[in-house]
Amino acid sequence: ANEGTTQFGLLAGYGKEWRKGSTRLQGFYGFDGLVGFGIPQKNAFSFLIGAQGFAGAEYFVFPKVALGAQYAYGVFVKHESSEDAQGNKTSKFGFNIGNTNSGFGTASVLLNLYF
Repeated sequence: ANEGTTQFGLLAGYGKEWRKGSTRLQGFYGFDGLVGFGIPQKNAFSFLIGAQGFAGAEYFVFPKVALGAQYAYGVFVKHESSEDAQGNKTSKFGFNIGNTNSGFGTASVLLNLYF
């Protein structure tokens, strides 16, 4: 029988943001502390803790609707544990700066709705 694969992850953060500008175009910057966990495959678990800084700009196209862009760069400590079909357990501990694959940060395009 072929087993399906299900993945799950949750990341929560708390931070501080500052803004510059009072017109339609506004800049922002700040930092976040992050905690997360994931289940990347059957019999596996991952946990991470980290921090990131971010900066970006928004343009308000309507009074409470803004289009923008943001760049974030983080530092993370991650622990992963897993068990294969034969019962062999593995455990990895890692330290990441920037994106896990490239070392660069993360760029995002934003659509923000303010209530």
